[in-house]
Amino acid sequence: MKKRPTITKEAIWAAADQIEASGAYASQAAIRTVLGGGSYTTITAAMEERKRLPRTDVKTFSAPMPKALSERFGVLGEEVWALALVHAHERWRQRVQELEEALTAAEDQIASLGDEIKRLKKDA
Repeated sequence: MKKRPTITKEAIWAAADQIEASGAYASQAAIRTVLGGGSYTTITAAMEERKRLPRTDVKTFSAPMPKALSERFGVLGEEVWALALVHAHERWRQRVQELEEALTAAEDQIASLGDEIKRLKKDA
């Protein structure tokens, strides 16, 4: 018997974003429909974690699958779309983290240079 792939929290979040972007409530059943399955326990845990995360308006970074694609590719298309959203969200999160790290490094450098300026003024 072939084992089904594990559904990640990112896939669950992307499915929830897709559902909410279409104006519907992201229930466990709706998420299972988009993903083609999934444990209620796993979905509940992922959704609880999602609630604790800082969120912006889901419409700013999620998009429902275009109707033409949905009609053409059906459930498989929905699954591919959800995975594409997961990938896009992950890349977005990575980029945000990179920018936050660069900002922290720049702030540290500014503070260090400020200390150096104070020391030089004191020595002058």
